[in-house]
Amino acid sequence: MQLSFRYPNQQLLKPPRGIVLDITSYTREVLYLKDSDRRLLIIADGDALRFKTGYEVLKGGTKNGKEGFWYDGDKMFGPGADQMKDFFGGMGYESTLPEHAQIRTGKDINGIFLERISIELKPEQLFEIAKAHKIDLQLGNTKFGFTKNQMNTIRDFAKYITP
Repeated sequence: MQLSFRYPNQQLLKPPRGIVLDITSYTREVLYLKDSDRRLLIIADGDALRFKTGYEVLKGGTKNGKEGFWYDGDKMFGPGADQMKDFFGGMGYESTLPEHAQIRTGKDINGIFLERISIELKPEQLFEIAKAHKIDLQLGNTKFGFTKNQMNTIRDFAKYITP
């Protein structure tokens, strides 16, 4: 999970308009290809916040001697998917998946998919989440809660975006 935001000229003068929350999953089978599988609920102390999600799938492999996750044209969907295949074909990210990750079989990442689900939070939504005592997420049929460490990270992040 990753939180990020942008601000002009490297100076935070006011809270950002939006904060991006990325949830990344490494799997052997694509799990979230259907729209219904990508519905995201964040439940803060019992109050549910619903979000529309962005989505991308990349396929693990080795190119030019480097491990990475590359856009898989077969897994692009929605309006403009054909143009996206032409534009993103062959592009990807260098792998940050640790060598000791359980999903690896041996040392390579061939056959592993990286699925990234993204939402944009308004600052007030992040502040509401940061104040909560308990946070649960539901992504499609997958449910999980935030750990104490993740909750502390969210609270710290909320402090940093307030000038």
